[in-house]
Amino acid sequence: MLQRLFQIDKPFAMLVGVVGLFESQERFEMFRDNPFEIMYLNRRVAYFKDYAEQKPSLNPPFSSVYVCHNMLPERIVFEEIEKR
Repeated sequence: MLQRLFQIDKPFAMLVGVVGLFESQERFEMFRDNPFEIMYLNRRVAYFKDYAEQKPSLNPPFSSVYVCHNMLPERIVFEEIEKR
C-alpha cells in the first residue's frame, strides 16, 4: 500500500503500526528511496474494534505513527494527543 502511494507521488498521511515498519528489506529500500516524514505521537492511538459501535479500545496493544509524504514541515514531527 505504501509503495503505491509513493508511486502516485501525491501528498499523503497514513496511520500505521510502528512495530516492524522498517524491518523487511523491501520496506527498508522503499523508505530509503522515497522522501517521507514521520509524525510520532505521545500516546497510543485507540482504534475502533467495530465501526457500528464506535467505542475505542481502552488499552491499544501497539503504537502508531503517521507516515507522510510532502505533508509535514520537517522529517520528524512530535505531536501530543489528549486521551479521552
